[in-house]
Amino acid sequence: MQKCLALALTLFDEVFIAPHLDPFTGGGKRSKWRNMLRFDPLAKDKYGYSYWDLMLEPVLQAANQAFSGKSGKVLYLAMAGEMGGTLLNYPASYLSIINKIRSAWSASSSTLKLGLTFYHAYTPGQINHGPGNIGPLPDSPYANYDGGYGPLLPFDKWPGVDRLKAVLADTKKLLDTVDFIGVSNYARAPANPQPSDLEGSTAKLLAEFKAMGINLDPYFLLSSGRSGSKAFIWNEYGLGGGISSCGDTPGKDAKIGLFPWLGVTSSYNQKLDPFKQSAAAKAYLIKYYDSALKVLQSGGVKYRVDGAYLWNVGSWDVQGIHPSSSVWNTSIEQGDWPVRNGFAVAEVIQAIKSHNQNM
Repeated sequence: MQKCLALALTLFDEVFIAPHLDPFTGGGKRSKWRNMLRFDPLAKDKYGYSYWDLMLEPVLQAANQAFSGKSGKVLYLAMAGEMGGTLLNYPASYLSIINKIRSAWSASSSTLKLGLTFYHAYTPGQINHGPGNIGPLPDSPYANYDGGYGPLLPFDKWPGVDRLKAVLADTKKLLDTVDFIGVSNYARAPANPQPSDLEGSTAKLLAEFKAMGINLDPYFLLSSGRSGSKAFIWNEYGLGGGISSCGDTPGKDAKIGLFPWLGVTSSYNQKLDPFKQSAAAKAYLIKYYDSALKVLQSGGVKYRVDGAYLWNVGSWDVQGIHPSSSVWNTSIEQGDWPVRNGFAVAEVIQAIKSHNQNM
């Protein structure tokens, strides 16, 4: 890990880390979505290890080594990626961890920023929305819950509300203490996406906190004057081009904007590439990114945003960075990556480059 971070620091001034923990069954299938895991990060398992021991402390140790002596570099370290269940059910433990990390940070010439990142719905790791009216394939009893676009339930109706209420004071302290908050921004958008559509995930996240009695508007609502220095980021961003929760059905038109969090999850197969199989899907992808870059360029339309990080896996990897997105020794050429990449889309790559050069 230290070598990876050291290499990253030769390429970038900022590094963002959001640890993900997904349990898998013996058959290799994921048994539970990480956001629904509700565990104490300091509690030891039967082998004597905690989430702190296995995940966060090793990251801290590697970062201290990699960032040592590196002047002007910034580490954005989230306590977890898309794991609201553990964050909001055990906030006191995360307050303790944040104090541990800040005390142990030794790379004094670099800047450490600690934060929390969340999915754009089901923030406390519970189904706190009713069913929506649009669900992806395949049709199932839970399809209309996918993405959390149904009505938000009153706080008293949330599963696990007694626990959430019992720790609410610590949750407020935790949110106040961190340097940044992030959302996985897979914002549902119409056929002609506009910049304001790309803030839908932010609005959903803040609405869930407001239902809990936590008002984050003074930090992130631009009309509130950007109180304080707490940053807001899109810790994940992308458009996968899929229409099925099975991860094997590419979309063919603007309907992919209804399910940005869905895509093709297998290794690259051109027949499953939504952006090479459909000119309409590719055109929508370009519009979707254009709208997002306008939001980022301005720092937000209605809500503050300070930066974004792409989800570079599967068909979301339109930069062609991840090995599973790559096509080796073929005639497919997209982008300027040293290998020839499958899911890469040259127009989006160039748009991102132009944006970054102008920031």
